[in-house]
Amino acid sequence: MELLAVPDLPEVRPGDDLAELISERADLEPDDVLCVASTVVSKTEGRHADLDEFPAGPR
Repeated sequence: MELLAVPDLPEVRPGDDLAELISERADLEPDDVLCVASTVVSKTEGRHADLDEFPAGPR
């Protein structure tokens, strides 16, 4: 097994086409498995939260 990062993937912004960004930079073969972190998907979907709305607890 070999694990590789997608080279030269820019910082994504809301509205970016993540699939296109990846396919332009990754040389995927038919049996390859692509794993994408939920964080980057959330960024392209414009999902975010203001951390000031979630104060830290005593733990």
